[in-house]
Amino acid sequence: MFFSKPVLIFDNNCILCYKFAIRVQSLSKYRIQIIGHFDKSCKIKSIFPSDYDPTSMFWLINKHGTWGGRSAIIPLIKEILYGIIHGNKSYSTDISYINTCNNNTCETFSETVKRIVSVFQNSKSFH
Repeated sequence: MFFSKPVLIFDNNCILCYKFAIRVQSLSKYRIQIIGHFDKSCKIKSIFPSDYDPTSMFWLINKHGTWGGRSAIIPLIKEILYGIIHGNKSYSTDISYINTCNNNTCETFSETVKRIVSVFQNSKSFH
């Protein structure tokens, strides 16, 4: 599957993940598009192997590959820096996203710590 710009796939049922994705998109000057794991309008699961659950971590997809969790941190930083340096001249800022989180339990301190630890424990990539 080809995307015209880098894509961050995140858990849109979690307010922390939503805030993270919005912040990444903003820092990259809207170079990075965001898509929720549970977004009904996009069939993102089709880019992953059939026996794999992609909802176990956040993912970054760009022209060089697909990275999840810990392995996505360096490529994500590179994409953010590229967006900062080159600005958003060729990228539109009309991307809007509605968070589908129905509860605030994911905003607790323990949930925050669990999400951060999860990023460093999980790692996967596809090229």
